[in-house]
Amino acid sequence: MAGRTGNGALAAAKERGKWGIGVDVDQYYTLPNQRDILLTSCLKRVDNAVFELVEQTLLGSFPGGGIYVGTLANGGVGLAPYHDLAGQIPNELDQGVQAVIAGIIAGEIDTGWPVP
Repeated sequence: MAGRTGNGALAAAKERGKWGIGVDVDQYYTLPNQRDILLTSCLKRVDNAVFELVEQTLLGSFPGGGIYVGTLANGGVGLAPYHDLAGQIPNELDQGVQAVIAGIIAGEIDTGWPVP
């Protein structure tokens, strides 16, 4: 999906009886009409980025002028809960998702980013 422009795609997925994955924020809360088809959302954890920068400022270690890169390892990105669908997600599937997340964090799975 593509941020708010993806909202229409999620509405269309629901109309067609398909599942969807939200993006940027936990769209379970922002798209209540599509809650029943949202498996999860891919999150940009801006809250964690802001917290980190405020904390650095308070500790006198704010780098200034840099670029923050949110990763799974630093909590800058992540997945939302399965919410109402949690009971329908097979444990094996969730374990697979968690293994992929752990593999990316450990550097064992190459996502192709950043591009060299």
